[in-house]
Amino acid sequence: MKWFKRSLVVAIVLAHLLTPATLTAVERKRHKDKAPEETPAPAATPAPPAPTPVPASDLKVVRPQPGEELKVSEGSTFVIGTVPSDQFTLRCNGKLCDVFSDGAFIGFVPIKRLTTPVTVDQKVMDAFFEFAIIKDQAKMTNVVYGMTPASPSSRKDPAVEKLPQPRVMESTNDQWMGMENETLPDGKSLPNLGRVVFFPKGSRIKVNEKKGDTFLIDPPVENGSLWIPAGEFKEAQEALPAPEMSTGFLSKKEPRSTVYTFDMQTPMPMVFEETADRSTLKLKFLSDPPRAFVFPQPSPIWGFDVSCQEGAAGKTMVTVEFAPKINKDKPFEGLRIVLDPGHHPDPGALGPRGTEERTLTLLLARQLAETLKTQGAQVILSREDQPLELTQRPVKFKASNPDLVISLHFNSVADEEDPRTRWGTQDIYLYPHSQPLAKSIHRYLTPTVRGHDLSVVQRNLVVTRFAACPVVLVESTHIIMPEEEKKLLTPEYREELAKAIADGISNFLLGEAGAKR
Repeated sequence: MKWFKRSLVVAIVLAHLLTPATLTAVERKRHKDKAPEETPAPAATPAPPAPTPVPASDLKVVRPQPGEELKVSEGSTFVIGTVPSDQFTLRCNGKLCDVFSDGAFIGFVPIKRLTTPVTVDQKVMDAFFEFAIIKDQAKMTNVVYGMTPASPSSRKDPAVEKLPQPRVMESTNDQWMGMENETLPDGKSLPNLGRVVFFPKGSRIKVNEKKGDTFLIDPPVENGSLWIPAGEFKEAQEALPAPEMSTGFLSKKEPRSTVYTFDMQTPMPMVFEETADRSTLKLKFLSDPPRAFVFPQPSPIWGFDVSCQEGAAGKTMVTVEFAPKINKDKPFEGLRIVLDPGHHPDPGALGPRGTEERTLTLLLARQLAETLKTQGAQVILSREDQPLELTQRPVKFKASNPDLVISLHFNSVADEEDPRTRWGTQDIYLYPHSQPLAKSIHRYLTPTVRGHDLSVVQRNLVVTRFAACPVVLVESTHIIMPEEEKKLLTPEYREELAKAIADGISNFLLGEAGAKR
């Protein structure tokens, strides 16, 4: 019992000596840090901070622009722009958008229609896009109004008017125009991709219907509808002339061409068609009755052109071009290549950061020009910083007397398409003699861009109608994709694209040299 009492006294003394008051500073801190674990106190719930609105300047919408006219009334469309960084969450019309590290965003969101349209700048807006950006607990919403085709302010296709009596219109310049469509045997319409109509200056055509600023020629050409722009034609003071041409023609072989000459006092519109194998050119004069000619060629067609002279000694000359002499060791040596930076005065497509297509096409054209020059080509740019209207580009091409034309562009998508599922490289041509060049460029560009293969397609465009040599419109990639726009702003990526295009051209030239008959 005495032993127990003695042990208890010792324990009490030790407990007193080891209280926090007698511990060292480090021990007291350790003891203090552990105390809550041993005797936890109820934790107080902190009050949430008051949300602060995100500044309006933190959201920049590139598309849709306020008041933009959409091509569709229902479904979804794409939106692009920027927020400060990927620390922000962005929704548009309730749909989450993809935000990249520097804040560039892209989304495919539902089009919301207003139950009660609003009027902005005297235009009726019937659609809206509500953007909501959030960071932490701060939030800001912004609404962009737009117009669908259902809005009374949306531009409608003009109605077709039957003219009280047919008119005769006269071409004010040499013009190549694409036929709109042709009627198949089953009555269905098909876009007419392969045929173009050449209107020499001074040639006349009868029209019988009007739609806005265009006239429909009469009778239809090759079962196809062709609407001619009023601005490029004037009403003729004289009646449609009777055809004055010999039934035959003279042909003359040159080192790189064959020239077919027709005697005719009055120039006449004519339809051209080139066979898929590039072996034959078909020509039909739009006279009454029409007169057709077929020109088989000894070598694959490289291009074709027309020139006309009026008057008593008037002539129409059709020139079929063959491939230039190509040095297999230096395929670019001596070639004249026109590079056409797309767009300007119009800006073209826009990237999420606001980059204009016309700026990047010029930068790429300059880099590609240097690449081609180092390999011996003579390069002409259709434009520099000065604007060049679309309709004037073929005129500029012809004045340069080129062996090849490359028109440079960066792509967008249709309103109703999700660009995230359909972006990449596409190359466009019209005539069969341009297809091999388009395919060759596409072969080298597609792995460089590493997007989707959007194939080589045939389209009847103002630029691709230039027929004197192979012409390709190159849509290297989609500027509306945030990562592609960012890369396009670097010289390194543009240099990759320039090299791929140059390699594609070189491959085409070597193939043509080997295929020459």
